[in-house]
Amino acid sequence: MENPYIYGVLEKEHLITGPVAGKYMRHNQIFRQLLSRETQQLVREEFVTENNALMMYSPLLEPGQ
Repeated sequence: MENPYIYGVLEKEHLITGPVAGKYMRHNQIFRQLLSRETQQLVREEFVTENNALMMYSPLLEPGQ
């Protein structure tokens, strides 16, 4: 039997804060979307996790750096 769903990943509430003492923090929420394989319509959205992570690089780098 074929799975009736197509799964997707969605990021919400993305935010980069800082710098504080030269460091930046990344904040976001990750959700899983279940879509009907037949209609491609959203069936439900499930919260997966929330990230609050210290970034190990500067988010303001110029291209090629």
